[in-house]
Amino acid sequence: MRFLTLTFILLTGTFGAFAQKLDLDGKKIKTSLIRLPEKTLPAATRTYTVQFKDNNNLTHWGFEPEAVQEEYFKLDGFEKVAENGDLVLEIKMSPIRFLDAVMKNEKSESKDKSGRVTATYTYWYQVTYEKGFTGRLLDKSGTVLWDYSKGLNALMRSSTSSYTTTKYSTSKQASDEYYGNRVNDQRARAGQEIRSGFGGIRNSVNAEYGYSHVEETFSIFTSDSKKHPENENFIKAAEDCKALFAAIPATGLDESATAASNQLLDYYKATAEKYASTEKIDQKLRYACYYNLAIINLFLDRPDETIKWANKIVENDYEKKDAKELTKDAEALKALLAKNGVGSRRFPR
Repeated sequence: MRFLTLTFILLTGTFGAFAQKLDLDGKKIKTSLIRLPEKTLPAATRTYTVQFKDNNNLTHWGFEPEAVQEEYFKLDGFEKVAENGDLVLEIKMSPIRFLDAVMKNEKSESKDKSGRVTATYTYWYQVTYEKGFTGRLLDKSGTVLWDYSKGLNALMRSSTSSYTTTKYSTSKQASDEYYGNRVNDQRARAGQEIRSGFGGIRNSVNAEYGYSHVEETFSIFTSDSKKHPENENFIKAAEDCKALFAAIPATGLDESATAASNQLLDYYKATAEKYASTEKIDQKLRYACYYNLAIINLFLDRPDETIKWANKIVENDYEKKDAKELTKDAEALKALLAKNGVGSRRFPR
């Protein structure tokens, strides 16, 4: 799902002969959480078994099959077992075959001041090769839950690609370069395809069914107004927010983190109440408090609280467009949590 990424524009204002100036800056906050899957499975589904029988293809190109399986053949949030898993992750790799290499050339012409035309030629090889990577996820009954075979030949389960070598001014240079480096070039190209092919399988199956630990970034407001009486407190609150979310693991908040988050939220609530006048500068500070309350609650997985504070932005009548985006993201989060039957994106898995 898409979450709000606010472009923080420097917002300044000076009102009256003795009014304080308020500048707002953005501070990036990083946090760990679980990326919930697009599709859900029964709660009892907790293990998976990997089926892969193409080790010879890997060793031929210098890969250790065990290392490849450890890095790419995994379903995040599920336990891998040797056999009889609740799910079967079936992965196949067709042999990478280099089919042919054809020399190509290109002619370009240039004209000097006297009108004389000079032709220049460049030469290179176009190398064609075949590769194929497929993946399926099946349940115990053999029902295919996920199939990764995009762009592959239906019969051979493979596809054809090509690459070009470096261009040279003579055909001899191009030929010497190609045949002199052919083995190394093919090994490098095969390695690239193996990492890309298996990486695509891993990313695709985990997007649909995995519970991957990820790091996300959001932004809150901080102050850059040394003369404003709330400057130091507002800066400290932003630093506290950064430290808080950096310490929260994807497995969930403990009592200490919960207490720290409540203290942080209480500060922004109290500050909004403290600067309650109709002066534009106070209106601007309240907006920053309401926005911070909304976005922090969003990444604490409290979407109803986000909507509550987004509505306060509307009532405050300052940068109201942000309220619409915050509410949209909160509603999307509510739907995602409900779909997965969880109350948060942080839990042991």
